[in-house]
Amino acid sequence: MWIEIEALDTLFFKDGKPFSMGEETWADGIFPPSPSVIYGALRSAYMSQINQSIALANEPGDKSKNLVIENYCLNIENDLYFPLPLDLVLKKQRSKNELYNEKKENEYKVFRLYLNKNNYHSSSPQLTYFLSSNEEVESLDLGYFNKINFEYYLEAKRNSFDAIKIDQIVMLEPKTGIGRNNITKTAQEAKLYRVGMR
Repeated sequence: MWIEIEALDTLFFKDGKPFSMGEETWADGIFPPSPSVIYGALRSAYMSQINQSIALANEPGDKSKNLVIENYCLNIENDLYFPLPLDLVLKKQRSKNELYNEKKENEYKVFRLYLNKNNYHSSSPQLTYFLSSNEEVESLDLGYFNKINFEYYLEAKRNSFDAIKIDQIVMLEPKTGIGRNNITKTAQEAKLYRVGMR
């Protein structure tokens, strides 16, 4: 079964860092959210539609407890995008203009690291193989590539792939909020904060 979730408004998914309104002014978020967030949202939506109390979750008769998420990805203009595997990297930028030479219409060219036999001795547990490159490389933070590139990657048909950064597709929109006094309905002092909506 495929389930497509479309945002009706901007979203905010809090990361694991503590945030206390009044002490910090910026709440950090993450995107995309972890699978557990999607899992909880789907189960909550299902229980809401059948008028089942959340207190009955995981009890006998709760059909949502058998939900399994095998994968989730982003749908960008009817093309599925998947996170880049960690063995796909960028050539390290040496000058401000060099990275732009690697880009084409907001796409980055990423390369596969090579598997090499380990002929070195070290004090750590001996590894038979390691990944390496003939050039200096760096990771593409929050990089994604589309389904066809993912298939080429899995079939080992190519060594380079076109990728995008999630920040090129999902924009950060800061929103400001305030803490209010429930009695006077006025803003509380030192309770101004901002969150990064997506």
